[in-house]
Amino acid sequence: MIKVEDVFTPGRFPAHNYVSRRVDNKPIDDQIIDCLKNFIAFVFGPSKQGKTVLAEEITRKGSYRAFWVDARNFKSSDEFWGVVASTMGLTISEIVSIQQSKNRKLSGGISARLLAWFTGEIQLGASSETSTGSQTERRREIPRDPRQQAPDTPSLLVVDNFHYIQDRGVQKEILREVKNWSRDLSIIVIAITEQADYLTWIEGELRGRVVPFAVKRWEIAELRELGHRGFRSLNIEATDLVVQRLAEQSLGCPSVMQSTCLALLRELEIKTRQRTRLVLQLDDVEKRLSSAFYAVAKQYNMETYYREMLELTQKPDSQHQTVTMRAQPKYNIREDSSVTIPELVLHALKYGSETWMTFQDILARLREIALTNVPDSLIRNCLNELDAASKLVWETRLERTAMREKTDPEEALLHWNARKDLVQILDPYFLLFIRWSGYVVGETR
Repeated sequence: MIKVEDVFTPGRFPAHNYVSRRVDNKPIDDQIIDCLKNFIAFVFGPSKQGKTVLAEEITRKGSYRAFWVDARNFKSSDEFWGVVASTMGLTISEIVSIQQSKNRKLSGGISARLLAWFTGEIQLGASSETSTGSQTERRREIPRDPRQQAPDTPSLLVVDNFHYIQDRGVQKEILREVKNWSRDLSIIVIAITEQADYLTWIEGELRGRVVPFAVKRWEIAELRELGHRGFRSLNIEATDLVVQRLAEQSLGCPSVMQSTCLALLRELEIKTRQRTRLVLQLDDVEKRLSSAFYAVAKQYNMETYYREMLELTQKPDSQHQTVTMRAQPKYNIREDSSVTIPELVLHALKYGSETWMTFQDILARLREIALTNVPDSLIRNCLNELDAASKLVWETRLERTAMREKTDPEEALLHWNARKDLVQILDPYFLLFIRWSGYVVGETR
């Protein structure tokens, strides 16, 4: 019996409700599979839009034998290729010992030796041996190269989160070696960036060898399709109004849509596929929808990020994290509470219909919320402070948890573009939190 958790799967591959997104009226996964025959595919776009899921679908649809590398802040290209070797069943010492056992002199580092094994230039023995004096140590069987293991199965190397590698020199060296590998296996590189030329900007030699594929924020229609497919897999007919409401509150993010659909079914105490067809009407589930959104907002608990961002705006210089705190004036709002200007602005952002708001939209919302007028200049200053503080929140938390090396340079909660008079909420989980958690009202708790 299919369980609801098997269908709506935030954080896992959506086997029952995968949506093949279309670009120029053709499925993007088919376009990438065609590209991989001759080029490196570069999949890029904002966070949490399904780039990794797309690569998983390409692996399945193209029947690839895939080797996955989840990038981190590698200090050298040898460290990176050591991880690649591990996904292929080898250790770095075994790569070196293979070379030594055949008396081969290969120039270059781990990449060159691994590639020589992968392409069959180095013939494999039955096992790896090293001599110490009169004794010979026998190690485990060295794996045959993937192409000999499965000669009719194409190989694919997927490099996820390439942007995590902070050293440009290391990125450049890895990409230069990737170019050599691209002659013998297909390659997908995934990164969070808005630059289509991100890879060729780092390594110019890749020009003409890389095809970029942008994964953009999901449209409402795509999110609706994801919802409908999932419900139908459970023999549930959710009306268009129900699925539309779920899609609107998913903020262009497929994992939020998966989470809200799952939360609604849990609110309705539906655990498995229905034996007889069940119809969900908006009138019947209206109250349960609000409870579902609240549950997901609490699940993606952003309370600590929210509080730390507000604390950073209280410092004289958010960009330098100075220690002295300053008092902030408070304004009365219609919820019978008093809030600081940063709290007031975040309170206004929760009422937007999109993940962005213009400055004039914010002013209009503030006039509805605040009992007294707030000068425009103070709001602009506040937006500048929130912009700087939202970037520092990630660095502060990662430093505390000794995970500094995984800092994502593209991560921030929101961005204020003073030139365009536009605020963008970059993290959909954060916007979901301020909309539905009930936390962003009144005094900071």
